[in-house]
Amino acid sequence: MQIKHRRFLVLTLIGGQLLCMLFGVAWATGWLKFSFDSLVRNRIRAENRSLAWELATQMAMTGHADFTLGTPAWEQAQKFCEDAEVPHAGSVVVFGRRDGKVLCHTHLGERPWLADWTPGRTLLDSEGRIDPLGKSALDHFQREHAPIHGVIDLEGELQVVTACPVPGKDAVLAVYLSDASVDRSVWQLVQPVFQTGYALTAFILGATSIVTVFLVSRYETSLALTNANLEQEVQRRTESLLRTRNAVVFGLAKLAESRDCDTGRHLERIRSYVTLLAAELARGNREIDR
Repeated sequence: MQIKHRRFLVLTLIGGQLLCMLFGVAWATGWLKFSFDSLVRNRIRAENRSLAWELATQMAMTGHADFTLGTPAWEQAQKFCEDAEVPHAGSVVVFGRRDGKVLCHTHLGERPWLADWTPGRTLLDSEGRIDPLGKSALDHFQREHAPIHGVIDLEGELQVVTACPVPGKDAVLAVYLSDASVDRSVWQLVQPVFQTGYALTAFILGATSIVTVFLVSRYETSLALTNANLEQEVQRRTESLLRTRNAVVFGLAKLAESRDCDTGRHLERIRSYVTLLAAELARGNREIDR
């Protein structure tokens, strides 16, 4: 591809810079989002495990073993669930170990139909293993003595879940978080960086475009000056060669005249004729130098 016009050269340089910078910003934003996502999810996992174990311990300290609907133990456990501060549109759920049916729920008062839900039977994906939530929580606690953490699909929406058995009770406590809310939180952290990156890209591109135009203009000016000097040098040397040629011709003419008068006078007549012809032509053409 040949570049023959300055405008095309400048546009090509600016376009190349724009593509490189946009690629860099997009790559950096993706890397930051991935890093922040891992960081936020690790923090959420730790906070949820701490919260789940704290709530389970508080419920175990009530001294009641039965969470049957309407009993004082159930009312106290339900109050624990409703008062718990869970971020990311989360909720606290207590369900039976055996049947997996809801006993308490943060939104049970607003959504009575949740009493028929069986979260203990929903499938939990934890580190590649898929098992019912109730079974996974009990097995993991027996092995690790810590709450289990994973993801479930709840009516088409992903939920981040942390669950552990309530000590001394026939129940399991689970903390649910909206995975979409977690993603929004990560995006809220990355978005300012993303916007700042594009603003800096626009500023740097504008500055480099001005510098590019300036440098190309200076280069063209220098190139034009060099071409002009080269043209003058070629003209000077051409004229020098013409003078040398004329000197040789007239020298030979003088030499011929010294040997042959007729030849010498003939060359003089030709010179006079050429001089007169040049003078006449110069009247209508300024480029002719007499």
